[in-house]
Amino acid sequence: MIDKLVSESITDWYRYFTLHEDQSLRAYYLASVTNINQAALDIFRAPSQQHAIDMTFVDTIPPDELLDFKNTLIAFIEGRMSNQVESKELTYDDVEISTRRSVAIPPGHRESWSRVLFTIEDMTESKRMEVSQRESEEWYQEMFDDAPAALWIEDWSHIKKMVDNGVENLRSYLMQRPARVAEAYYLIELQQVRNANLKLYGAESIQQYVDSIRSDLVLPEELDAFVEILLGLTEGQWTIDITEKNRAEEALRNSEERLKTITDNLPAFVAYIDVEGYYRFA
Repeated sequence: MIDKLVSESITDWYRYFTLHEDQSLRAYYLASVTNINQAALDIFRAPSQQHAIDMTFVDTIPPDELLDFKNTLIAFIEGRMSNQVESKELTYDDVEISTRRSVAIPPGHRESWSRVLFTIEDMTESKRMEVSQRESEEWYQEMFDDAPAALWIEDWSHIKKMVDNGVENLRSYLMQRPARVAEAYYLIELQQVRNANLKLYGAESIQQYVDSIRSDLVLPEELDAFVEILLGLTEGQWTIDITEKNRAEEALRNSEERLKTITDNLPAFVAYIDVEGYYRFA
């Protein structure tokens, strides 16, 4: 069929098949299926090869499927021996699936087109994951942009590589190596900052904000908080509120200081019992 059209000096094949859809349909029905493997039957949930063939050559061809066929046909006419398309299809029991088809003419059949190999992958789950991830990222970005609180995004991938060194007791390892903690701290890469952050820290620009939080002098309390976050992440705690922990520690310190002040100034002998049941003298 194509050889005959070539003899008629057809050159703009896309325009030709667009204007002569009946010729696209004719070419589609000239194809014949010679073999289908079990994996294809499984993808399309067809009980037999004949059922799969009947599904392929139906009376009414979906427009998207005809378009994919036309594009592959034009690719072959123009000398390309393979083409790849992604589409949605229906299984034998009318379940919609997403597929990726790789269509190729094997060597030895490129003059006659007597064998065309279709490799079909079921992409349904991966497509679903892509959509879910995209929606999640869009929701996250919307939350980030509209939140009234100060938010920023950091990249800790270099820190992850640093701590993945087989150390059994990471807390002890870090506590004994403060220089290593500082090294990890400076591996943080700031990726995104909201204007609310600038207002909170009194910075006039993002660069000024970055310079203020990445100064050469880091407070010990900040490194302590960083260690707690790092340990929490390695232990699977994906959200960590350091502020509340610091408040609790501060309250405990204040309580202990008040107790010590009271006992130091009492004119009497003071003792207390510790958690192990022993007397201690204040």
